Amino acid sequence: MGGGYRANVTRGHALALVVVAGAAIQAAGAGAGIGGVPAGAVSGRWVGGFQLGSVPTGLHVTLSQRHGHLRGTAEIGLAAPPVEEPLRRVSVHRARVTLILPDGTLLEGRRRGSLIAGIARAGNSRGRFELRSIRPVALRELRHAVGAYRLANGSVISLFVEPFGSHLRIVDYQSGEMRQLWPVSRDAFLGGPRLLVPWPIRFRVELVRDARGKVVGLRRNGQNADRIPLVIESAAFRNGDVRLVGKLVLPRGPGPFRAVVLVPGSERATRDTLDLWGMFFASRGFAVLSHDKRGVGQSTGRYAARPSEANLHNLARDALAGMHWLRTREDIDAKRIGLTGGSQAGWTIVVAAAQSRRVAFAAIQSGAAMSVRRQRAYSALTGSGSVVPPPSDTGIRAALDGSPDGGFDPRPALSSVRIPLLWQLGAVDKRQYTPESVRNLRAIAAQGGHDLTVRIYPRGAHSLRETRQGLISEELRASRFVAGLFPDLAGWLATHVR
Repeated sequence: MGGGYRANVTRGHALALVVVAGAAIQAAGAGAGIGGVPAGAVSGRWVGGFQLGSVPTGLHVTLSQRHGHLRGTAEIGLAAPPVEEPLRRVSVHRARVTLILPDGTLLEGRRRGSLIAGIARAGNSRGRFELRSIRPVALRELRHAVGAYRLANGSVISLFVEPFGSHLRIVDYQSGEMRQLWPVSRDAFLGGPRLLVPWPIRFRVELVRDARGKVVGLRRNGQNADRIPLVIESAAFRNGDVRLVGKLVLPRGPGPFRAVVLVPGSERATRDTLDLWGMFFASRGFAVLSHDKRGVGQSTGRYAARPSEANLHNLARDALAGMHWLRTREDIDAKRIGLTGGSQAGWTIVVAAAQSRRVAFAAIQSGAAMSVRRQRAYSALTGSGSVVPPPSDTGIRAALDGSPDGGFDPRPALSSVRIPLLWQLGAVDKRQYTPESVRNLRAIAAQGGHDLTVRIYPRGAHSLRETRQGLISEELRASRFVAGLFPDLAGWLATHVR
């Protein structure tokens, strides 16, 4: 959520694992390829990896045919941005396939249908490799599977399309585990040991459809999960001259339902960007309103990323306009509508809650409870998580001592807010300074009369994924959210938004 959640989600980073293929390749014989089939039969994308020693390396091969030759590019392992290089050599003879990777690693194997597998060699090291053919699936097809699914033990998982990308991901709200899924057919997907590492295979997900072709469940590693029935409707509402367009996700039934408005952060968010969070709330019985941010998608107005006071107030009024629209509906409980969001959305939500007593509750992830100037000063020191090694706590405190408050400061508004408020923060966040935000929140709580809950996660980065130092490079590789993130949110909602 919010600006910090962009680290999870850019399209280039989402492909940061891989993509392979080669320099110009001539199929053995006159136009013949594997097993006597045309060379074009091996065109397409192949995902997998090789292992020399104890550490597997992800690999993704994309081959295309032109004028009887196979061509392509190669990327090995996880890089951000992706680094594509030509293979040193590729040969295909009947069912035998030989690849020499840019680093000299030799892969020799055989193709059996959708699998190429064999021996990997580099110097004196010898191991194995596998590549599986993957089927590109149109984004509109993937969206048919987006939803929340309940396992037999009652826990919930969800499928969502990675924000700003085109891959399906799966998240387990109990464990926090998240993986990218690689399609091998319309309904079958594979996942690896880490978020963007597809091999060795650890996850097998198969969509279950009814007689009409509608996705009604899934099987994850043989476990069945039923799709939670949800109704999705179009939504449109206005904030003055700005028309905001999005979607409303409703539980099945007459209501009236508790409801939440998803508040975007600094990113160019659409109604689908925060589906991971939206499906979590929907699975807990909430109606969920999301919208294309002003100036994005079908919403009018001007998009702005900077957290100026004018922009924050505009965005707060957008959120309040969404709440007003929800209150006009008979299936929504007008007294139990709240706001949720991450990163920059924390400031937006505070502004909205201070302006309107109709905000019933708020849940904020990785929001800065400090002034914009000091937050930006901290972010500059850390390069928003790109400075390696990151500055020490002593160095950060010394640098911030000379940085005065400036821009929007949430503390006066927070002091006036009396609604149930949950703040979830990562201890190693490199975009907002958690120690200062926690001090400010505790000082406000000490004033009395506040229903303020603060949760701090020791290894949490800005995205609230589990990392060691909160670096962007770690966030890209992180395969799980911090332990307790979703269960804590579920427990808080159960006790504060009954």
